Amino acid sequence: MDSLIRHVIHKHYLRRERPSKAYVVARAQSLARRLGLAQPSKKAVLARIAQEKGWAVDTARLGRKAASQKWEPRPGQLQAIKPLELIQIDHTPADVLLLSDDRQTVIGRPWVTVAIDVATRCVAGMYITMDPPSSVSVSLCIEHMVLPKPENADNATLWPMYGKPQRILVDNGKDFRAEALKRGCEEHGIELTWRPVRTPHFGAHIERLIGTLMQICHLLPGTTFSNTRQRGDYPSEKRAILTLGEFRQWMTQKVCQHYHVRKHRALGVAPLVAWERGLINDAGQLVPPPLLSRPLDFRMSFLPFAFRKMRRTGIEFGASRYWHEELAPLLNRREEVLFHFDPRSTRQIWVRRNDGLLVEAPAIAGRAVGQPGSRLVLDVEKLAELERRIDAGFEATDQIEKAAAAEKAKAKRSGRKRATHPTAAPPAASPLAAMPAMRSATSLPAAEEWV
Repeated sequence: MDSLIRHVIHKHYLRRERPSKAYVVARAQSLARRLGLAQPSKKAVLARIAQEKGWAVDTARLGRKAASQKWEPRPGQLQAIKPLELIQIDHTPADVLLLSDDRQTVIGRPWVTVAIDVATRCVAGMYITMDPPSSVSVSLCIEHMVLPKPENADNATLWPMYGKPQRILVDNGKDFRAEALKRGCEEHGIELTWRPVRTPHFGAHIERLIGTLMQICHLLPGTTFSNTRQRGDYPSEKRAILTLGEFRQWMTQKVCQHYHVRKHRALGVAPLVAWERGLINDAGQLVPPPLLSRPLDFRMSFLPFAFRKMRRTGIEFGASRYWHEELAPLLNRREEVLFHFDPRSTRQIWVRRNDGLLVEAPAIAGRAVGQPGSRLVLDVEKLAELERRIDAGFEATDQIEKAAAAEKAKAKRSGRKRATHPTAAPPAASPLAAMPAMRSATSLPAAEEWV
């Protein structure tokens, strides 16, 4: 009997189609009946199936890749003992819909870029935007991680994590391969490394963090949940209530006042406690990470940049103009000027002069200062409406032109017909006809020329 059950398991259970245990029980009992043997009980078959464990079984049912993830040894490549030894960074679309600032339009799902400190599981940095992932998102997340958090302006202990990491581990996406990101890390002594190809477990820490944060997002009105099956008939668009700015504030509170202060299963303590303990020296004193001596230079290393011509009116960028008197030496030069900008704020740009002086140029005109007439960003529906009206206008004018051309052709045919078959006596000659023709530079054009 045992050999019969083992035969059925190996033939019908250890397959990539992953048949159910009930199916295997039915096959074993059917084979016994056909061989004239006593039928094995369901309990006996299930007990024998329960003994089938290990690499070979999972390879047969799940495939080699899944079996490797489950059974291959993973020596501690990602182990970190102290805060800031190892950071992982990744992006995810948040499972929630947001509204425009006027709350009239659903603008979609925001993208969240997060950095996790592997040793303490703390969220070391975060950047939230409506733009798709890019090297800019990564750079701004690194800036947020390294410098003291601006969110601490009202509460100095809200988000105490900061500092320059020793090593950053990212995946192989092109947004993590940008030359500017490589140069910035190299300039400041940060080791930038990439996950080995086809080794998803190297990103396990950041992926679990993202999963935790998205589970928290499912509590928000307007959530999209993880997939359409979970979403069901939930009206995400109608339930959305938060703007992008409000979502940033909401996520900050959830990270700092919820995730950081709750017990982490892998650590046994809250991430905030793990961070504080990791900063205690041999004398039992808590030693915070050192502050950068030149934080603005660090920001410039990671902020995006652009080139523009320096004009007497300043630098034009993003429907705004920027100027500072220290930029006067750059006037009347052929080459364009390189400047850095912060996508989160259009109030100023930074220009590095040839002599090394870094000039902060404030916005003096345009959209950045809220002047009337500055370019406005229209939502997709409004743009589509305007395009439909343009198309309708073309169709209407084409019809007018087509009808006018048809009438002209009709009139021309009628004129030729009258000339060929006169039906009335010619009109009497006018007395003026006998007068000499008068020509001048101001003579009116012939009637045909007005058509």
